[in-house]
Amino acid sequence: MVALESTIFSELGLPEPANRECLVRVEETVRSGGAVPAMCGVLDGRAVVGADRDEAERLFGGSVKVGACAFRTRRPRRGRVGAARIR
Repeated sequence: MVALESTIFSELGLPEPANRECLVRVEETVRSGGAVPAMCGVLDGRAVVGADRDEAERLFGGSVKVGACAFRTRRPRRGRVGAARIR
């Protein structure tokens, strides 16, 4: 599995339609290498790994960062883990 950060494909990263075109190309490349692409982001305060098409559409339109939050991890010694919520 290859995690694809949603911010790159939202309006915070690439503009329309380049964001969708880039996502399709990246997903094809990942699949051709034998892995599974999984768009990741935060929706409604929940981490999403492997966004379905409806969730991806919401992530594409995420043009406002509302704040940052930290997630607790099972292994806190491995460094910091965080995310930005998109509204």
